Amino acid sequence: MIAVAVVGAIAVSYGHLGKESPPREPDYEQDAKTACKREITKRLNDPKSAEFPSADKFVVTEIAPKSSYLVTVDVRAKNGFNALRLVQFKCAIAELTYPPGGGYEWRGTATQMSP
Repeated sequence: MIAVAVVGAIAVSYGHLGKESPPREPDYEQDAKTACKREITKRLNDPKSAEFPSADKFVVTEIAPKSSYLVTVDVRAKNGFNALRLVQFKCAIAELTYPPGGGYEWRGTATQMSP
């Protein structure tokens, strides 16, 4: 019985070795949100103080299909006087690409819209 189970497990595992799962379609909007968060964090006086809202609070507008987005989000973070402020940012995320080695790359800017 045990030998049959071992042979069966080996056969099943070899059957799966040759099959690759199809590549996952990138979540372009989520990747644009993540890129925006990174661009905003670069601009903050105290990046560790940043309080980003949940992903559903980001407003994402597709500019060019699967490559360019405008992302708007309100972020709470400390300013130069160490006061916690709510600030609206707009990010232009362009040239969102997926290199063959994995991950993604982008060119982006974050602009503070309110004081």
